[in-house]
Amino acid sequence: MKDLKILISIILIIISFFLGFLFSERKHSLDKIDKKQRQVNIEIMKTKLKITKNSQDVEVYVNWVKNETWSIDILKN
Repeated sequence: MKDLKILISIILIIISFFLGFLFSERKHSLDKIDKKQRQVNIEIMKTKLKITKNSQDVEVYVNWVKNETWSIDILKN
């Protein structure tokens, strides 16, 4: 009976160690995910605006229409 309690305690300690390691690795990977800066550069020229993005994750809308390219030139009338 005493050996069974010791065996169960050892198994629970080992399982808790691996669960703690798993959760710490998961937290570390979640913290690393969103470090990249996503930016949109708006360059104002005399006759146009030039909008450029640095990531595919950034969505740029012009007049509420989604633009799929990396760069947009808006001409002034």
